[in-house]
Amino acid sequence: GEVSGRRRGGRHFDAGFGAEVTGFDPRAIDDDEVRSALQAAFDERYLLRFRDIDLTHPEQVRLSRLLIREEGADDPDAPMPDDSFYISNRTAKSAAPFGRLQFHSDTMWADDPFQVLSLYGVEVELPAAPTTFVSAVEAWETLPDDLRSRVDGLHALHTAGEVRRGDLTDVLVSTVERPPTTITPIGRPHPRTGDTVVYVCEQMTKEIVELPHDEGEALLKALLEHLYDP
Repeated sequence: GEVSGRRRGGRHFDAGFGAEVTGFDPRAIDDDEVRSALQAAFDERYLLRFRDIDLTHPEQVRLSRLLIREEGADDPDAPMPDDSFYISNRTAKSAAPFGRLQFHSDTMWADDPFQVLSLYGVEVELPAAPTTFVSAVEAWETLPDDLRSRVDGLHALHTAGEVRRGDLTDVLVSTVERPPTTITPIGRPHPRTGDTVVYVCEQMTKEIVELPHDEGEALLKALLEHLYDP
């Protein structure tokens, strides 16, 4: 298989970011050249899209571990999760059984957030709700000077609880009892690549710690408009 994508400025896609992987054979995951190519593409592009492949859940987990070079990922006999997490309006006890999820980065509210998220389309039929991605690295690289100077040294509070802002039409809002929170710099270094990330999101960023509410909301609005600009 191959990884394709056009670079801009020596790094990213002309139309955003990400790379499409074609012809991937899960049995080739033990090939050093294949692993290195996928790891390099993930570090440079931050989003990989695999077309037309059949993966078992253990294969999906192992591929995810390999992408972030997790210790023990080379061991095919490493323990695997014994459950599957579904986002579905059909499967019982699934996440997001109805409504729309706002832009978010899963576990942003945790002190040690996920380093990789993996979505596998088990059953996708039209009309299907779109899943849209943005690059928080690209957002930082293109952040206007006035915004960059305003966020310098500021921190954001992220929560798993309710955050209501923006267009709430058909949004699924869930209540979390005693929701976990964390505080991070708004310009946060990526833990693996070191690239600076605009570390705020519509669904989980509650406030800017150092600013009064109205001033903080105005700054967050400007940051989110830049982050989600098509």
